Amino acid sequence: MGYRDYFMPKVKWAPLPCKDPRDEINGADGVDGDSESSSTLLGEKSSEPSTFRRDAYRLIWLLHIALLTANITWWLSWNTWTHPADSHSPLPQKNIEYEWSDFNVSLVMDDPFIQPWNDVSNKAWMNLTEGGNMGSIVSNEWMKKAGYESVEMADGENQWVFLEIYHDLHCLSYLRKVIYNSTNGLINDDSDPFFKYHVPHCLNNLRLKLMCHADLGVMTQRWVDGFYEPWLVYHSENHQCKNWDKIKDWAIEHAATKDIPKHPNEAQRKGDALNEPWFDPYHIKYIDGICGNDYC
Repeated sequence: MGYRDYFMPKVKWAPLPCKDPRDEINGADGVDGDSESSSTLLGEKSSEPSTFRRDAYRLIWLLHIALLTANITWWLSWNTWTHPADSHSPLPQKNIEYEWSDFNVSLVMDDPFIQPWNDVSNKAWMNLTEGGNMGSIVSNEWMKKAGYESVEMADGENQWVFLEIYHDLHCLSYLRKVIYNSTNGLINDDSDPFFKYHVPHCLNNLRLKLMCHADLGVMTQRWVDGFYEPWLVYHSENHQCKNWDKIKDWAIEHAATKDIPKHPNEAQRKGDALNEPWFDPYHIKYIDGICGNDYC
């Protein structure tokens, strides 16, 4: 045996029996048992990646469908959500829109609702209750469904009611008139200037809160002997309220009764300068909680 024959022996190669895939399609038999098993093994190996990809695609589509369903459900629930108290209101859902608001209750700002008694502020308060100050007309159908009964309108198909919020604003406006009464009101030309600014601030603060949490329930009316106009039934129902006793319990437990912060300037601690009769917020440089950002 030569050198070349030793390292490169002559080997007779024989073809490996293999089943042609086309034979399986045409229904032909394989060459032998070994070739059939080899073909089967090759077929199983080649099918594994395809099955994995198919399952992965299926899982991705299922996740997409689940997320889409969740988004649609959330959107529908958000847009059709009704506050429990609103279910007792004749207003349709399209007229009840919730929104976040920031309140500016400064003592000094360009707002007619915090001005003293004058034509501008009086007009603003008068326009506040426009529309509902004379009451509202509600169908007999809704009144019957809600379990209410009020004075019937001349058409025989509707009833005359008042929305709670308009009654609330009427009461606040009435208090304002009493406070500013020219004869025996609480505020006059000789009143403390700080008092003149403080009272409009309080009224405006209550106004904003009433309008924010507008009670859209109805107040019914009834006829009373001896009066040509109906009277309000001063017994309103279906109010969803926060438990005041629990709120008060928390307030008492967390009451700021000790170590009240004092002004960092020692000179400011010795007197109550803000309550001096000469005090006028419009002529001061800046005091926290009193001046609006645009007017000091």
